[in-house]
Amino acid sequence: MRIGILGYVSKPEVLEVVSLIIKHSKNEGLNCLVNEELARKLGLKGLKTCEVVKFSDVILMIGGDGTLLRVLHECPEAWDKPILGIRLESSLGFLMEVNVEEVPLAIKAITKGNFTIEEREGLKVSLPRREEYLLNEVVIKSADPSRAVNLRVKLKGDLYDIYHGLCDGILVASSTGSTAYSLSLGGPVLDPRLRALVLLPISPFTVSYRPVVIPSWRELEVILTKGEYIIIGDGRMIGEYSNGGVVVVSGGKLAKFVKLRDNFYERLQRRLYWHG
Repeated sequence: MRIGILGYVSKPEVLEVVSLIIKHSKNEGLNCLVNEELARKLGLKGLKTCEVVKFSDVILMIGGDGTLLRVLHECPEAWDKPILGIRLESSLGFLMEVNVEEVPLAIKAITKGNFTIEEREGLKVSLPRREEYLLNEVVIKSADPSRAVNLRVKLKGDLYDIYHGLCDGILVASSTGSTAYSLSLGGPVLDPRLRALVLLPISPFTVSYRPVVIPSWRELEVILTKGEYIIIGDGRMIGEYSNGGVVVVSGGKLAKFVKLRDNFYERLQRRLYWHG
């Protein structure tokens, strides 16, 4: 079995974790592939990040949620590979499965096949000439942060709007993304195994609107009026609009997460200080 090791050296403890993974993987007879940035610092031979993804059976990602989102964006093949997230102490890392001290046990579990694969649905965002696949959320807002926007949101094929009015923007999140930006806006927490979308206007100019949860097989149309807009997906710019248009959002690809235990609600309590 080939273990892919991915991370970014912006945090010094990453190199210590890589060395720990390599040591225990060798003890279990596993081969390790390391991305160039990490390998160079450790005096090892490395591969480009997407090559590590391509040739690995399981991918170990070290860091926080941003590391995982970045790899899914840069390497589309990562959507098809089992991913085990390793959380650094300095990161919130809600999507990360294990802490650093659990690495030896995690590698043993992978070697023996004592794990399950949990599929989590992301988003598909249809723009004028391409489609973007995201894990957490898409935000549509004015290119001018000082301006509110007048937006309509409806389900494709329906006559009635789900939302129509002034706001600072619109957020659509996946179930996995419900514990990210959506949560900070007062959105509901969804079990990540649900295939659903959360629709939230950002700072709407009304007191009566509430978040809406819809099945992800439906297509949401966000209708842009005149003005300049930016589209942000999983924290990066993915598009710009001027003079109106339509952004269509629906359920997307399935990311595959290595699960050593069913601990979503425990993680809510430990990492987000949630008390149900």
